[in-house]
Amino acid sequence: MKSIKLKFIIIYLVLVFVVMILGGTFMLLRIKMSDTDKAYNTLRQYCQSVNDQVVQPSDISTFQDELSRINTYYDMATNGASLNILTAAGATIASTDYRDGDKYARYSDPVIVSAAAGTEKFSVGQDVSPDGSGQSWFNYAMPAAAKDANYIIFARMSADAMYKNLTSMGVTMFFTFIIAMLLTAFFGVLFVQTLTAPLTVLTKKAREMALGNLDQEIPVNSKDEIGQLTESFNDMSKELKQSMGAIIDEKNKIDITLTNMSDGVITYDIAGTLIHSNPSAEELLGETDEAGIENIEFKDMMKRFGLDIAGPLEIAENPPKDTTVRLGDKFISASFTPYSSNRGEISGIVIALQDITKLKQLDDMRKEFVANVSHEIRTPLTTIKSYTETLIDGALDDRARALEFLNIVNSETDRMTLLAHDLLELSRFDNNQLNLQLDKIDLIEIMKQAVKQNSLLAAHNGQRIVFAEPDKKYTVTGDAARVNQVFTNIISNALKYSNNNTDIEITCSETPKKYAVRIKDHGFGIPKEDVPHIFERFYRVDKARSRAMGGTGLGLAIAKEVMEAHGGRISAHSVFGSGTEMTLEFSKSFGQAGKPSETGADTEIDTVS
Repeated sequence: MKSIKLKFIIIYLVLVFVVMILGGTFMLLRIKMSDTDKAYNTLRQYCQSVNDQVVQPSDISTFQDELSRINTYYDMATNGASLNILTAAGATIASTDYRDGDKYARYSDPVIVSAAAGTEKFSVGQDVSPDGSGQSWFNYAMPAAAKDANYIIFARMSADAMYKNLTSMGVTMFFTFIIAMLLTAFFGVLFVQTLTAPLTVLTKKAREMALGNLDQEIPVNSKDEIGQLTESFNDMSKELKQSMGAIIDEKNKIDITLTNMSDGVITYDIAGTLIHSNPSAEELLGETDEAGIENIEFKDMMKRFGLDIAGPLEIAENPPKDTTVRLGDKFISASFTPYSSNRGEISGIVIALQDITKLKQLDDMRKEFVANVSHEIRTPLTTIKSYTETLIDGALDDRARALEFLNIVNSETDRMTLLAHDLLELSRFDNNQLNLQLDKIDLIEIMKQAVKQNSLLAAHNGQRIVFAEPDKKYTVTGDAARVNQVFTNIISNALKYSNNNTDIEITCSETPKKYAVRIKDHGFGIPKEDVPHIFERFYRVDKARSRAMGGTGLGLAIAKEVMEAHGGRISAHSVFGSGTEMTLEFSKSFGQAGKPSETGADTEIDTVS
């Protein structure tokens, strides 16, 4: 029985049924007892009168006449009553039922036996005729002691009227009971409906809340307990909606944060089951297919980090130090942090992954930079010290040799000065301390000046600089000296790394958003594997040739920084053995308010070869 409405109705009907059954039974019993008491009092009074007026003052010969007289006086026949005077042995000697020619009836009722023993008695009995029918009687007998003998006065009265009355009342009560039960059921349904209807609504709304629809409010139609329950439900709904809203907001913030953060996060529960992983973790571990990290067991994941750990509990009890592993071309740093439940028990482990490839590269570059600077400084210092010691040891007296040595020392000093100057330039770029003297400049005029500055070196090598000068100005915002520095550096490198009697070709072009200057040589070219690194500091393709020509390995790095500072970019295209083409792109919108540079400080290098 799952319906509370049905339970209420059944309980209500059972309660009314029991009350009516008990009430009806009690009423019938009371009526029966009342009629029985009335019959007892009537028969007793009648018998007592017979005893006083017939038995005591008369003799046996007059009993019948006196009994007939007193019966007429009391009119007992109308009550269906009869009276008999019996001997002590139970033989009838006088009776109100006597008719001429009739014999006295013989009675064997238990009340007569009791009266014969000297005790009055009243009972309700039934006589059964041979045809199966019977009649109910109220029977009463009392002993009567006369002067000459002892007698028994026995009276009886029909009980059929009482039983008929009880039967009639029983039938009436039965139909009354049926009608009452039907009315009870009807009003019970109405009554239960008033109780269960709000509960049904509450149940429906609670079920909708359980399914996630928290925007629930029920009208309050009463001030009773159900109304108070409804108000409490509405308050709970509002609080739960606010709480869930706050939780969802926080969850969304965390999900967005985890999804968009560059560091990877992997969470396992205490059983080693994966709970969460963000896209960065899958990318860092190289698991970007549909299966992702889900197919990797916890133990196998630990092996990727070089750890022999079976489960998170082992990490929680003895957390390992942060570890760094190499996965493909990436260096990944992993840290392991256990987390606890509100009871303070270890619930799982969070693994934070960080791509430190750039940091590792920067560290390697720093080490290489220190090594390169040390080497670049040590070489001229060694030369200077060697020639200085030679001069001190006596070569100073030989003027020709002394001048030769001093010229070498002077050349090495200039080389160190140039190195220090280039390092200082790069330091200014790194610390954003370079102040560009921006103005409207013409790239064509600056290029013509750079060509003129390098024409002497070109003529010395039998080379020729061919500049296809456009028929219009290429006006941009920039620092003329710095742009000239870039042009001069690129042209100088083209001359140094080209064969004698070759041409250096300079062309210009433009698009709606930028100007491009291309400087192409027909020299040695750059190997494919070296092209991506030529703009790195101290990087030399041919170290011996570069040092022999007095290069520091910083020229292209400075050129790249200058171009980026002007919102442009520099790129290289080279075919090994055939020559190199350097492309310098200048943004037309650089330095104009409200017109940002198209390329910005684009550091991407074209490595096509």
